[in-house]
Amino acid sequence: MTRDTAIHVGDLLDLYDEGELVSAVAVGTDKGRHRVITQAGKELRVTSSRIAHVAGPSHAGEAAARAAAAALRHCEAAVSLLSGMDLPALWDVLADAPRRHDLASLASLALGQDGPEARSAMLRALHEDKVFFVRRLDSFEPRSREQVEETQRRIEAERSREERRAAFLECARAALRTPAASPAPPPPASRVPADAHRDLVADLVELALMETESPATPGEKDALTLLDDAGAPAGRPAERAFGLLRALGVFKEDENLYIHRLGLKLAFPAEVEAAARRAVEQAAPGPDHGRRDLRSLLVLTVDDEVTREIDDGLSVEPLGAATRVGVHIADPGMYVKCGDPVDREALQRAATWYFPDVRIPMLPPLVSERAASLVAGEDRPALSFMVTLSGLGEVISSEIIPSTIRARARLTYEDADRLLEMPEGEVEALSMPEREQADLLRRLAGLAGLLEQQRVAAGAVIIRAAEVSVRAGPGGAVEIRLVEDRGTARRLVAESMILANAQAAAFLVQRAIPAIFRRQAPPLDDPIAGAAPSAAASGAQGYDPVAVRALRRRMRRGESGLSPGPHAGLGLQAYTQATSPIRRYQDLVLHRQIRAALAGAPPPYDAEALARIAATTEEAEKGARDAERGATEYWILKHYAGRIGETIDGTIVWAEGRRTEVELADTLYTVPLAARPTHRTGARLKLVIEASHPRGRRLMLREMSA
Repeated sequence: MTRDTAIHVGDLLDLYDEGELVSAVAVGTDKGRHRVITQAGKELRVTSSRIAHVAGPSHAGEAAARAAAAALRHCEAAVSLLSGMDLPALWDVLADAPRRHDLASLASLALGQDGPEARSAMLRALHEDKVFFVRRLDSFEPRSREQVEETQRRIEAERSREERRAAFLECARAALRTPAASPAPPPPASRVPADAHRDLVADLVELALMETESPATPGEKDALTLLDDAGAPAGRPAERAFGLLRALGVFKEDENLYIHRLGLKLAFPAEVEAAARRAVEQAAPGPDHGRRDLRSLLVLTVDDEVTREIDDGLSVEPLGAATRVGVHIADPGMYVKCGDPVDREALQRAATWYFPDVRIPMLPPLVSERAASLVAGEDRPALSFMVTLSGLGEVISSEIIPSTIRARARLTYEDADRLLEMPEGEVEALSMPEREQADLLRRLAGLAGLLEQQRVAAGAVIIRAAEVSVRAGPGGAVEIRLVEDRGTARRLVAESMILANAQAAAFLVQRAIPAIFRRQAPPLDDPIAGAAPSAAASGAQGYDPVAVRALRRRMRRGESGLSPGPHAGLGLQAYTQATSPIRRYQDLVLHRQIRAALAGAPPPYDAEALARIAATTEEAEKGARDAERGATEYWILKHYAGRIGETIDGTIVWAEGRRTEVELADTLYTVPLAARPTHRTGARLKLVIEASHPRGRRLMLREMSA
């Protein structure tokens, strides 16, 4: 209503009350507001802005009862005219000659009459349907045909969404009525048509992947409302969302959320698989491809039993008082060219991802597990680091050779340790191939000990720590195995890789070839001893979790850069990583830099390109490490969820003030515990498992009384 429209006692009005259009009669004023009686007999005090239309006098006076009756009669008369109203037809007549129209002219065109009731009817029709006309003060203007079409599309989309939401809620409620432990698939009524409810499912997935306590994005907030409307059980938002998605069959019970969170792809795109297949078919590795034929060497590979990408092999050649050690690294460069589809995909993946339940390779299995993998008995391209060591383990000479090798045997770490620990008499009884393998491993073990001693003398920190291996099997089964003190075979392989990587760094530095180097500052000083550590061993009593934790807390974070620098943790002046080119993209890049230099060609990457690659891959590698830790934690907590009420052993590794942390002996998992005055670092406890929530990353333990 315009500001200059006069309102008198007894006037019939149409006004807005809580968003609805109602009829009323003016009965007076009060402090600048109009006192009115509505058709329902309610007295209101309203501003002029809430009055939509003054229909005319009612002759009802100020009596409330008469005013309410008059307002009701006016409303009923106006509503009775709505059935003869065709607003779309009226708009169609006026749309092509847009101008403003008052209620009287619109009522005359639509109803063939004018008057208080006709104008009120027209006003109600325009209020209920805002698609065709837009209000301009006391007049109305037809919208353009484009505006109406767009509005109708939007309204239809909203209506469709509401219908789909209602259908989804019906499915969700049916799913939630099914027992959570039921092994059967969701009932038909709860099965969600993926396409029809894709947006709603996507919002729930977004909420399930949320790592904070409070929803932040519009999608997360919509999903939380959806959970409330569906009647999902109370709890943390992410856990509630996961529970509903599990009930609907969208997620499995043990769904790896990290894969979704990081957007990882389990399968390779078809074009990448095709490119890998073409590259393998066209390549024919052998000594006639500019490679030195080293197939006569006894080369062994030593890996975990489940390893599929065999990327390194070892050889030893006695040279009088010296020994030549060969570290032969798989060379996938024959199958993966700079910028090809396989290479672009590898850059995106950055590394092979290892989870307890799934492995996501960086390169297609046709390359990483077959053509480039150092499969025993097969000719394979390699980059061989041939290092001649003195009897004291000092490097006399070193060269890097593009080669062709043929691994004689594949050993697991357990196989290698068995040969290393076997008494001499039993070794003599072995077959010739096994005796040769035992001799190679023993020579390498001796050299590895010398190499480690040299690094310790240069300030290296050797942490002897148990490791935990967690694997998930079918049906949610969990296999947890402790690898004690890494073992002799693991140590000799580790020393061999450190040796090769150090030689790679020296090669690149000497030739001023752009490279990505690894650096680490010296450890923090011991606040008690006042000095930096040189080494930490397990000691006579075996693995010491308190000492290991304390030492790890003093180690500074490693970093990478394009300039070489000391790696204090390893005791080396320059270090890089080039020993896993089928599992780490940075290693593949450095292989290319080295290969180009050996061929007398310029390096394929300049410093700027390497900086971009480092930024991309390191972010992905950090995500991989965090995700692998998180997934391992999930399966450890699932393992404990099946052991409620059992007693386990733990060692207090931190006790300060109100904070106590315990490392559990069977999984090396660290968990907070309610602090007690009697807690002392290093004390061993008996703990009862009271509850475990894998999705919530919570383990509740009760300390048994002494």
